[in-house]
Amino acid sequence: MFLRRFCAGLAAALCVACGTAPEGQAPTRSAAAGGTLVVSTLADIDTVNDLISSGAIQARDVERLLLLQLARENSDFEQGPATYGPRLAERWEWSEDRLALTFHLREATWSDGVPITAEDVRWTWEAQTHPDVAWRARRSKKSIRDVEVIDSRTVRFHFTESYPNQLEDANRGVVLPRHAWGELPFSEWRRSGAWFAERMVSSGPFVLEEWRPGQEIVLRRNERYYKAGAPLLDRLVFLVIPEKPAQISQILGGSIDYVQVIPPDQIERIEAHADTELDAYWGRQFDYLCWNARRPPLDDPAVRRALTQATDRQAIVDSIYRGYARVGVTGILSSTWAFDATLEPWPYDRGAADAALAAAGFADVDGDGVLERDGERLAFELIVQNGNRVHQDAATLIQAQLARAGVELQQRPLEFQTWVDKVKAGEFDVAIGGWEIPSSLDMGFAFHSDEIGNFNFGGYRNADLDAVLEAANRAAETDERRRLLHQVQAILHHDQPYTFLWEPQKLNARRRRVRDSRPNALTSFYNIDEWRIEER
Repeated sequence: MFLRRFCAGLAAALCVACGTAPEGQAPTRSAAAGGTLVVSTLADIDTVNDLISSGAIQARDVERLLLLQLARENSDFEQGPATYGPRLAERWEWSEDRLALTFHLREATWSDGVPITAEDVRWTWEAQTHPDVAWRARRSKKSIRDVEVIDSRTVRFHFTESYPNQLEDANRGVVLPRHAWGELPFSEWRRSGAWFAERMVSSGPFVLEEWRPGQEIVLRRNERYYKAGAPLLDRLVFLVIPEKPAQISQILGGSIDYVQVIPPDQIERIEAHADTELDAYWGRQFDYLCWNARRPPLDDPAVRRALTQATDRQAIVDSIYRGYARVGVTGILSSTWAFDATLEPWPYDRGAADAALAAAGFADVDGDGVLERDGERLAFELIVQNGNRVHQDAATLIQAQLARAGVELQQRPLEFQTWVDKVKAGEFDVAIGGWEIPSSLDMGFAFHSDEIGNFNFGGYRNADLDAVLEAANRAAETDERRRLLHQVQAILHHDQPYTFLWEPQKLNARRRRVRDSRPNALTSFYNIDEWRIEER
């Protein structure tokens, strides 16, 4: 197991050193360029407009290939707060009081030849903050009081206060094409998802050639991309294949080239096949059981802790991930710079769980093996995404483990979008899911009370946590921010709004003909400009 991980890391290091083009420098387009790369996806996108999309990884992957941000985040948040490099903006500078951030845009055009300007940036901010648009990440813009157009290629963000995440907040979200989408009132956006695809223009490496809902998304090389000669691929096709076994069969059969999130029990098949390789690396993900804190008895932290201690997470990790994951602690990943190493996962402890549930008033009065209190059985429905084999297998193990503690858990598989609708509406008892955390380590999106009805699925409220989250986002010094983030972790560890199941490695499979790919914790498609097809 160690040898496999060492080899994967060595291969990634060698790839970085093998002469691929750095950011800002176009790869040379040669006779080796061209071809079509076929990628599988479990779910279709719902729109090409980032501001009204579901926020699912599938949608984000496609959106970031079509539209760019002002800056590009570097993959270094494990060592310290994230840093950024140029993207649509060539450079930027701060005012002395750090209340103004000025971006200087590169000379670039949309895929239809219209120049990308500061007016696009300002209009994007207006859309991001408009209540009718109701963007899922609008909280990131709350301290930006204005976006000022200085000239066609200069735009200035004005802040109400100075804090560490200002650049990240200004950069959050892609820049949208005002000339193509500006005619539709913001009040109509949420009812007009398909409208944006019909008027899609791109700033990214690809343009939208065809979208057949439920079947495929076909992207074509953007001939007006600001990097001359890039991308090297002619086309990138996302095939919607809702079942992971079918994805595995197709990559082994050679009909698709790239599969993200390989089930751990399929690793040996990928590694043994002559034409496929496995990319394994630590990502930004943690998986969880979200308890609906609006519903008794899940509103009691002691009950949630007991349910965590009745769950043998290490046994699940060993059984399902086979060494490619570690038990979760708080959601701020153990690989990040601000992780509190003094905290350890709650141990599997049936005795402690039984005692806590008894102290909360639960007992098996009728001897049927299920605890009850005041005539109410300790029984929950667990919703799980259909087609997510890892989560479905884990749910089965968790169901059996909790049954031994007198807790009845019934699984309910749902299609992905139905699952999303249910959790956002709070219409569930328990949900199993996964998050990719932001590099800022701001966990407010999932746990701040202001996010109830958005991504705080469980309706969890803790005024102390709200205050510490806000203070951490204002802290100017890294050491002070680390101290506050340790407090965030301590509260989450104590309250267990989630049972933090595990932190998995990213396991992607590719055919050997896919060359120069360097996936990382930010995205599988980080250096997509440089990917190429090499027929042997």
